Amino acid sequence: MTDTNYLPTSIRLAHRGYEASAVVDPTDGYLQGMVEGLEQDLLSFDGDDIAELAANFKTAVDEYLEDCAERGVEAEKPKISAPA
Repeated sequence: MTDTNYLPTSIRLAHRGYEASAVVDPTDGYLQGMVEGLEQDLLSFDGDDIAELAANFKTAVDEYLEDCAERGVEAEKPKISAPA
């Protein structure tokens, strides 16, 4: 999410071992987030404000884990590298 049309934020979210960050569209303030540290799966979410963004993040993670369990596949664990 390094599109130049979006501004980075200091919004950091964590839920059930997954972490995410968000960017904001400067034209309308809409927030978009992505779970970090996944190499194969893509988990993104969005919201009109921080409360909605956080709720949608938790829903995305929960639904991902439930879907993996229903399909009998192991959910990808985030590979977050240590800060340099």
